[in-house]
Formats: sequence, C-alpha cells, structure tokens
Amino acid sequence: MAFTKSMSLAVSKDVFLSNKRNKQKFIHMLGEELCAIGCEVVHEQADADFTIAQKTIQNADTMAVVLVGDYTDLLVLLLHHAGHQNRKIFYAPEPKKNSKARIKDMCEIQRRLGSYVCWQLLFT
Repeated sequence: MAFTKSMSLAVSKDVFLSNKRNKQKFIHMLGEELCAIGCEVVHEQADADFTIAQKTIQNADTMAVVLVGDYTDLLVLLLHHAGHQNRKIFYAPEPKKNSKARIKDMCEIQRRLGSYVCWQLLFT
C-alpha cells in the first residue's frame, strides 16, 4: 500500500509498521521532516543501537540529551560507554499505556552501580 504524509492511518500502528516497506518509507519520511527543522538524522543499515548510544554520548559533550527508547540494549550501552565525565545524559523508556513517563539520570545510575559494574555490563 502506497502512502503519503497527509494520509490518515486506517489500521493500527503495529499493523502498518509490520509491513517492511511501510516502515522503511515512514522512517525516511520522518528523517526528511526532522532534517527540515534542523535535527541531525543518521540512518543505519544494520543494528543501530550502538550508533544511537554513540551519537547520544557525543551530543552530551555540548548539551543535555534525553534518549527515548524501548530497548535494554540502549541503556546498557549508555552505562558502559558514557564514562564519568558528568555528561547530562538521560534515558526515558517509551511510556506504555496508562503509565507515567520515567526519566533516568545516567550519571546517577552509574554512580550507584559503580564503574566496575558499568564496565562489566557488556561482558556478562
């Protein structure tokens, strides 16, 4: 099914995005819209988790950053790679229906876990 950005969605989000062509076209369309308002967009061909964490950490060198995601992998990568330079990195799991939004301060989590645990997260 071909779609345009002005179309109304006639099926659930899950059904729409389960079609790989729909999902890919939507991702590129969203990227174009974000670029048009000045956001940096990076498209990855493979598993993007590492790139997402890396870009988050790089941007945190100059500004506070909130990574909104739904994957434990992102949280683990941030804890392992972010270091202890007091960067302002926050992780916000995508809110589920009927739940409150939560924002986690990565520096605080690293402090509580300790550097050894954060370093070992990728190896356990």
